[in-house]
Amino acid sequence: MEEFHDLYSSISTLCSMTLGSTLYTQLIQVNLILGRFFYITFMLIVFLVMTNLFVTLINSNYDFVKHQPMSKWFDNDLVEHLVKKFSVALRVKPTDGKKVLADDENEKVAAQDNAATLVERRLDDLYFRVDTYFEE
Repeated sequence: MEEFHDLYSSISTLCSMTLGSTLYTQLIQVNLILGRFFYITFMLIVFLVMTNLFVTLINSNYDFVKHQPMSKWFDNDLVEHLVKKFSVALRVKPTDGKKVLADDENEKVAAQDNAATLVERRLDDLYFRVDTYFEE
């Protein structure tokens, strides 16, 4: 096969196989048994290595985040921005320029409940519109 005629093209072909290009039909045309064996073995090894890397990455970052205080990772500005964007997307009335997150714990819970009920009403209205549209 032309894709495996030297070391550089072999490595290049194997890297492109990991990204999704398949040479399965060409491999089994050259040798039915060894082509299948090589393709299945290579893809299985790549899958196991990539899964191992992913699990290792998640595990190491989990341990790092677990030992950090929560206040260091919680960003009020990000939450306010996300709530503002969702309220615009769902056409929920803004909160009159007030901060979405309050300083007092009770006010935080009340603000979250109020926002949740507004979003639920808007979603119920959206579901009703979709149901009536498809019933016609």
